[in-house]
Amino acid sequence: MNTAKAARLLLDAGASITVTDQWHRGPLDVARENAENALVGVFASWLDTQSADLKKNVEEISAAFLKEKNNKVEPNQQSKVQLQKTFLQLGGLNLKANLKKVEVKEKTMFAKAEGKVTDKKPTGKDAKSTGKILSKLVDFPGDVKEITKHLSNAEVDPAGTDAFGLTALHKFASWNKTELVDMLLPKLTREQINFQDRDGKTALHWACEMASVAVVSQLAANNFVDASIKDGKGRTPLDIVNSGEGTVIERLRKALTRAA
Repeated sequence: MNTAKAARLLLDAGASITVTDQWHRGPLDVARENAENALVGVFASWLDTQSADLKKNVEEISAAFLKEKNNKVEPNQQSKVQLQKTFLQLGGLNLKANLKKVEVKEKTMFAKAEGKVTDKKPTGKDAKSTGKILSKLVDFPGDVKEITKHLSNAEVDPAGTDAFGLTALHKFASWNKTELVDMLLPKLTREQINFQDRDGKTALHWACEMASVAVVSQLAANNFVDASIKDGKGRTPLDIVNSGEGTVIERLRKALTRAA
């Protein structure tokens, strides 16, 4: 089981996201420090469903760490094994004994694409274009003011792909950022909204894989979104959701089928 999946399962089972290590880093800070983008996405998606007090607590931990970091030597990067141990220790839970198997996979939006590569051709400029591409200009978690500026710039292509074949919509959907999705959708055509990456996945596929419940509801209610599109493995977004089990999976299923 990969670290991102384990972290999501632990959080859903009641593990704490406010624990800190010897450098006063919380789980979210550790993920960012180690460029574990899948974990960052999982934590952000989970926090979007939590209370304002918990979100504030996590923000305070990150702010305190960054302040201390600016005054001290940065800690050495943890190895993947150390990082995994950090998250498996959240709340002191026994992963094998307490967690159910879930097939929905959380994948980094910046790692090289895996699996079958499809023959789909991009509708917007590709990553080799000399033009400015929104997907190449944004970073997690997405700055609203900065993205607003990019979207108002006629020279920025909102539908183009980055070096890994991902559009900005793919990323925003994965990050569960409904506000960013709302800003971007009016700039896209039906074809661009349903654009498939190298693995044949649309933004809706990505939202389902990353358990982005809010964005799944948002996209499912959009008349331009085609939920019947299959990825390179022959799966529709609903097929991805139905491959798992648990409370989060049920929420995804309801979000995806509510507008149907």
